[in-house]
Parts: sequence; structure tokens; C-alpha cells
Amino acid sequence: SGITEMSVEEEMANVMFNPVARPDSPPPPLKKRDSKVDFFVMEGKCIIGGELRIDVRGDTNLQWYRCIDKETLEIEGAKGPQYIPTVDDLGVKVMVKDTISGAMAESPSIIEMGREMAQRYEATLKTSRIPFDIDVASDLKEEQGGPLSLIITKNKVKIKDEGMDMYVLSQDLNEDMEVFLDYTDPVKFHLQLQKGSFLECYAPSRMDRDLLTIILCTRRQQKLGKRKLWRKHREDESRC
Repeated sequence: SGITEMSVEEEMANVMFNPVARPDSPPPPLKKRDSKVDFFVMEGKCIIGGELRIDVRGDTNLQWYRCIDKETLEIEGAKGPQYIPTVDDLGVKVMVKDTISGAMAESPSIIEMGREMAQRYEATLKTSRIPFDIDVASDLKEEQGGPLSLIITKNKVKIKDEGMDMYVLSQDLNEDMEVFLDYTDPVKFHLQLQKGSFLECYAPSRMDRDLLTIILCTRRQQKLGKRKLWRKHREDESRC
């Protein structure tokens, strides 16, 4: 087939993600970064699920951004002094800016998986059938007999009704299959099965949602025989 098997280490090194918008709205425009500004001090962990924070006093209007190729992309709904990085931030830095004073702060390093997620990712990829507990807001639940599982194999994505022991959806991995995070809810996501066709889903936890996103992307890369994603952020290009 021409597709070479990758080690887990190679897969982890190659997994980088596009910043994505919610499927019901276009992505916000990229904004040029300011060359001279005052700085806050940012503290916290630069990992998915970690918390980044700044100490502010007085009137502020804070907005968080992803730093991509010397430009910044606004992160929807991220407006306070704290921000929890998601899988959409993997491989890039984030920054926060006060739109009143112009003061800003950037993360000390790029966002990484973190030890716990990396260990789960590595262990999960060693299996051929990867199940995730989910809830789905769609017609799939009308005759649901029990909890649902989203199962990712090397070639397909399936949704199984565990109570009725039957599959309610089975679809080949394809170019359009993608997970869009919903920033209004830390466990909510939209699963795009085909372009323009979405399932509204809920994971048991923030980490499960982000891990599911990483696994789906990795499996799709393997299925399509791609060693690199369509848009790869090299570390030296993703620095703010």
C-alpha cells in the first residue's frame, strides 16, 4: 500500500493540530501582533488541561489568543485572567492581551500534552480498537437502550449502543472527519463525519474529549498514509 507503520514516538512527534472554529461560525480573522507593549507575568502549566493565569488589578478587558506564524488567532470565549489550554493549542504558544491598556503576556513555552495525557495516548495507540464513553444529542438517542461508545479503529469510526449491543453508526475514516471543540462547555464537541455533517457529543471529562480528538486525528493520518498534517506548526515558527 506504500503506507509505512510509525512508532508511537513518531506519531506523537507528528501530531500537531489546526486551530479550529466551531462548525456553526467561520474562524475569526488573524490579527497582526503589536511590536511594543507592556507585559503581564503569566504563570501555570503549559500543557493541555493545565491552567495558565495572570495577576491583574483594576479595569481590564482580557482576550486570549493562539500565536501562529508571528500572528495571533482569537480564542473564542477566553476572556478572563485564567485559561485552560485545549488540544487546539497543542504545539503553539498562547498569549493574553488587555485591549484597554495593550498590556499582554505570553506562555513561557509551547503547549504540550503533559505526562498523564501522553501516557494515556501512548498506551491507547497500542490497541487496534479504542472506545470512548460519550453522550450524543441527536436522533441516534431516540431508541437508545443504554450508554453509547465512540469506537475508533484503524479504518473506521463507530458508535455503539452498549445497552442494545448494536452499532448505530459505522463510517470509514476520511479526509473530512474531524473534531471541533465547543468552548462553551469543557466536555462538549462536534464530530464532523462528512463535510458539513456534525454530531453534537459530550465526553465524560475534558481530558477524554481532548484525548479523543488526538486519537482520531492520529488514526486518520495513519489511514490516509500521511506522516504530516495538512498544516504543521514547527516549533521555531510557533514561538510568539
